[in-house]
Amino acid sequence: MKYAWLFIMLLVACVPEFVPPQAVKENTTKEEVQVILPVLNITPAPIFTRAIQTINNITITYGYDDKGRLSVISSPERTTVLKYNKSNILLISDGNSTVEFLYEDSVLHSVRDSRHLTRFTFFGDNIVHAKNDYEYRFTYSDNNILTFQRDEGVKTIFEYNNESIKTITKGPNVADVYWDDRGRIKHIELGETNLILAYWRENKLSAMSGKLYGLGETISYNQEDVQIVSNKIPTVFSGFERERTAELYIRCKKLRRIELFFDPIDYIVQHYQYNFTVTDFIKEGYLCQFVQ
Repeated sequence: MKYAWLFIMLLVACVPEFVPPQAVKENTTKEEVQVILPVLNITPAPIFTRAIQTINNITITYGYDDKGRLSVISSPERTTVLKYNKSNILLISDGNSTVEFLYEDSVLHSVRDSRHLTRFTFFGDNIVHAKNDYEYRFTYSDNNILTFQRDEGVKTIFEYNNESIKTITKGPNVADVYWDDRGRIKHIELGETNLILAYWRENKLSAMSGKLYGLGETISYNQEDVQIVSNKIPTVFSGFERERTAELYIRCKKLRRIELFFDPIDYIVQHYQYNFTVTDFIKEGYLCQFVQ
């Protein structure tokens, strides 16, 4: 028995001490921030409804879950999966790129992607501050945005006529916003560049043109499909979710400069056309990176 105890003690002495994994401290300097995302194997939720996009003879499927939320975008090139909790988007990933949304008490706290960790500060329902490699500041009156500023640059000032935006001013540059008799934006003019919008029934866009986005599109809503006819690439959406998917495509590919975290004119168009808040607009910007 004595020798047995000696043998057990020798075994214990040979086992290396357990060292717990060390948390990686985030360095918040612009030059040294590193964002590390896990390698994920994600299965999409079951698809209940869908839309089919056809562009350049390529078919892309948009699948929606049983709550009507976009859950997968699938093309011959890649498959993008979206994950949710009961009320919020949590994750978007195509296996190569991943975006993670982090919340505190259901309020967006930060967004982590392969380039940035972006932290948000809210006042009520409105984002008042966002920070990644840059700082973004917003002020409001009720839910109308009043000013926007990136770092210490020139403030963008939004002026209203009652509830309708009148001008968007950044330094010497003034964008004038014109409205039709039904309360819809019909024309934005910024120097020699402009955006002209026309509408179909139910306030749906029927045409987009002008130098601001380099557009020349017409949109037709048919019984079986939605067609976006362009002088560049024709795109057709079919299936049960064709209209909402076509609108997502328009917001991401036609009425947004995706390389910009927040652009005042992009936001104003989408605020009045789609009733987007600043939070809606910024969150969808991450999704737009995956829309094909």
